[in-house]
Amino acid sequence: MLHTVRVKDFMVTDFVTLRPEDDMYHAVQVLVHKEVPAAVVLDKRDKLVGVLSETDCVRVVLDASYNERPPGKVEEYMTTEMDTVDVDATLLDTAALFKEKTYRLYPVVDHGRLVGIVTRRRCLKATENFFERFNNEQPG
Repeated sequence: MLHTVRVKDFMVTDFVTLRPEDDMYHAVQVLVHKEVPAAVVLDKRDKLVGVLSETDCVRVVLDASYNERPPGKVEEYMTTEMDTVDVDATLLDTAALFKEKTYRLYPVVDHGRLVGIVTRRRCLKATENFFERFNNEQPG
């Protein structure tokens, strides 16, 4: 069953975005107030150019504190070497990616175009019916 569930069936299409030129103070506030583990970074043509994670934001706090200077722009801290997930990848393929790396979010692409994101939590949520089936089969 899990090998038939596709990322497009459980990805998030209403996701948080930032721009490379955004101030890091603004970016941190966005992640905190939206309660998301990361945001995708898009250029002026809405092309995916990076991901800014909570871990990146912690680096900002440490860097600003140690160097006693204000934080810079998103482009200075975002991760640009990122993996993406194809919209037709299976739930099992996606779960394997989350197991291999510490990422909490993957951008989802369809023919190279950003169409959504998938988080570890969404991936786990997609397994609810799977586990309910096994739980209901237990005797007694």
